[in-house]
Amino acid sequence: MPTRIAIAGAVALAALALCGFAAQDGYFGEPDGRNYGDPQFAGSQALCRAVRDRAPPPQDVPDAATARALKGCSSEALYYGIGMAADPAKARQCAILEMKTGEEPYEPFAGAGMLMTIYANGRGAKKDLDLAVHMACATWSAPVDNDTLVQALDIRRRGGPADEPFDYCRDVVPGSSNVSAPVCLAHEARQAQPVRAAKLAALTQGFSPTARQAYAALNVAEARFVEVRQANEAPPGAMNRGVPLRISEDAQDFHVEQLEQLSGAARVTGLGEHREYDSSLNRIYAVAMGELPPRGPGQLGDITREGVRETERAWIAYRDAWLAFAPLAWPKASTEALAARLTRDRVGQLACILADHDIDPNYAERCSGY
Repeated sequence: MPTRIAIAGAVALAALALCGFAAQDGYFGEPDGRNYGDPQFAGSQALCRAVRDRAPPPQDVPDAATARALKGCSSEALYYGIGMAADPAKARQCAILEMKTGEEPYEPFAGAGMLMTIYANGRGAKKDLDLAVHMACATWSAPVDNDTLVQALDIRRRGGPADEPFDYCRDVVPGSSNVSAPVCLAHEARQAQPVRAAKLAALTQGFSPTARQAYAALNVAEARFVEVRQANEAPPGAMNRGVPLRISEDAQDFHVEQLEQLSGAARVTGLGEHREYDSSLNRIYAVAMGELPPRGPGQLGDITREGVRETERAWIAYRDAWLAFAPLAWPKASTEALAARLTRDRVGQLACILADHDIDPNYAERCSGY
């Protein structure tokens, strides 16, 4: 039988949670919220005010023992099964705790944002679209994102046509703001990480000491190339906030793809193509050096010829590290094809830069860098 102390703890936690849900700051549609009174968002803000006092039912709030067991949890990981088995019910309990005790209680993939998804889909809790709208209004985002999310949920609430299940990154229309695009990219990165790690573990087991040493040097060179490229070749501006992460993710995906081709786990591409791509790289690099602006005093953020030159040097070291490592791990693999793939990838990166600078619209067809 539960003790009085345990019952009191559960009741206190539930009361604290329910009180907190009704008193959060920055609620969309309230005077302390984002873009209060903006006519552009009048409809969605009115919908937010109509559900201002909605809160999870007491049976959905974790008791004190559950709260202790879930200390430090991630509702995102529990809901989507990132690095663990998915458990939507625990995800709901964790999200409620994140709203009360977490450092990011109103993030799209924690706290309010995850409760929005859980109650919208009825996965981990009984479906409650009014409560989902409330959580969408509480979720931190750009005003245009809040507006889009509230409208998307209201369509479902009124029985209108909508893609199911509700999904933040699909329903918010990534790229409509400088918040949702990088948020969704980071979410995708967290989902990809354990899958990629499992592949790497399988692909890199059994290396000889010499190959392992060369592989360690490759990883150092790759990290340096990614760092320099993020600093020098990420386009400036708030709408491009997610590009540095995209550069890192692309490099990690490319890394796994090369190991798969070298090991024979995937079809080999690039055979007989290195000379062609090497010539293309020389041409496109020359255009970049001639057309990009020079780096000015105190200039930060813009892509310049000096920045691209620095990145190119880091790429050469990265390429050479791949070509030194590959024959030690897989002596029969084609390093010529590997060199072609590495060079083709670099051509795509430079093509993106030239296309973004309107130097030649034809480069957009070859862009594959971010």
